[in-house]
Amino acid sequence: MFGNNKKEEDVSMKHSSIKHSLKSSKPNLIGEKMSFDIPIKIGKRNFKNIFEELISVGFNNISFHPNIIEVHRTTDFEYDIKITEKNIVLKSKVKDKSQELNVLLSLIRIIAIISNYGDVNIHSVFDRLDAFLSQIHDFIDTSHLSLSAKYTQISDKYNILEKKYDDLVVSSEQTARLLLECERRRSEVEKELKVINKMTDKQLMYEVFKWIKLHNGNLNFDSFANTFNVPISRVEYAVDLLIKGGYIEKD
Repeated sequence: MFGNNKKEEDVSMKHSSIKHSLKSSKPNLIGEKMSFDIPIKIGKRNFKNIFEELISVGFNNISFHPNIIEVHRTTDFEYDIKITEKNIVLKSKVKDKSQELNVLLSLIRIIAIISNYGDVNIHSVFDRLDAFLSQIHDFIDTSHLSLSAKYTQISDKYNILEKKYDDLVVSSEQTARLLLECERRRSEVEKELKVINKMTDKQLMYEVFKWIKLHNGNLNFDSFANTFNVPISRVEYAVDLLIKGGYIEKD
């Protein structure tokens, strides 16, 4: 139990009159509500000084009423702390051990300030902190084994994924070559389609007939196809139509 040496009547208090107890002597489970009801004795005239000191050390979300100071936190972790002449009441929810530790440290900082102006029973807080540190010790022991096992699992998964990645790289190179070949063939087909759309069968027959006449009755399919940018299959089709129509004869 800590206290100051001031002799003010409204501040002084016999140690025997402070109850060394919490509403719950056992630490709350992680993830559940935390609560403290700590008996104190401070004078009314000291509330303003306590309020100003709390602000100076970083407690920003704080309100001051006659004989009551309320401290709140809603980011990262949450708590509500109410300070009266007779007690400090803390209510909080913690999701993990890190949040529980932060709440305890905030409470200890507040108690350290209040102890300069009156008597505070901090044994119960230390009991809670001692239990928390014991939990942390056990947690570290079990976590080490758990992390070691997880590391092995992750390492194995990494090796498997690395092998799959190497296989995919090889596969991707093959796929890239296939895509290039498909693109080349697509361009050729597109060119053929454009030519087909530009020249009708009658026009093609006429051009083939003129070619044969100009070349003394001969037709080089490759030369004609390249000259008119048409597929050889269409040239052959046009020749067949000319033969069937009686315009030319096949030797």
